Amino acid sequence: MDNKKHQLREEIKRLRRELEPEKREEWSRKIRRRLLVLPEVQAAKTLMGYLALPGEVIVDPLLIRLQQAGTRVGVPVLLNGEIVPYELTAPERLTTGSFGLREPDPRASHRIPPAQIDLIIMPGLAFDEAGHRLGFGKGYYDRFLARFGAKAKRPKLLAVAFDFQVYPEIPSEEHDIPVDAVLTPTRLIRV
Repeated sequence: MDNKKHQLREEIKRLRRELEPEKREEWSRKIRRRLLVLPEVQAAKTLMGYLALPGEVIVDPLLIRLQQAGTRVGVPVLLNGEIVPYELTAPERLTTGSFGLREPDPRASHRIPPAQIDLIIMPGLAFDEAGHRLGFGKGYYDRFLARFGAKAKRPKLLAVAFDFQVYPEIPSEEHDIPVDAVLTPTRLIRV
């Protein structure tokens, strides 16, 4: 299975590298517009998103817009190899953390208790129609989500991806936690 995952990761990384910046921005804009009207996003009092790395769906403008409208918005900060949600209060004052991630400075931001998060908007390399997610293989999100315990205690999990990142089926393992929905520029897949 690891070989299949490795091959799929390499294929998606290649496709993301080949994606023209204009196309990435256009598709990201469509996803942001679709996110804005989703009931889960509208109902969230506290949500955790992410600040896009090269090749990922760009949700940054949406997070800033939601934060300015009164939603408490957090993004991951990697501390000691674990995701810790911190409030996105000053998008213009971000630091660069592990793997080139833009993140709030933990000394100048507030930690968000995971139990207060209603919705997590998350990236990934590939997804399937059953909600399985393939990340970079470091397990950060899996470990973070496992801390919530039972599904009933977890926030809603909403993945965003370009259409080429969604497959009918991807390799998954027992410990993998599927997302509740995958949103692309053209589809909303509810699991």
